[in-house]
Amino acid sequence: MIVDSMKDLSRAEKILILNDLWDDLATDEAQVELSEENKRTLDERWQLLHEDPGPGDPWKMVKDRIAESL
Repeated sequence: MIVDSMKDLSRAEKILILNDLWDDLATDEAQVELSEENKRTLDERWQLLHEDPGPGDPWKMVKDRIAESL
């Protein structure tokens, strides 16, 4: 089984695989259903990002940094 073959991967490699799987699942937004609570949380975080965009790094930079460390 695929999962068994992934057990020896590093934590970072597993996270990258999970991210790739999520990206694949999320390509069709209509299939991703969010609860009202999830929507509120995302809206709040989006608002916070627009109020103070300084903290943190863009996801692409984080993902590239993780990939480089593998």
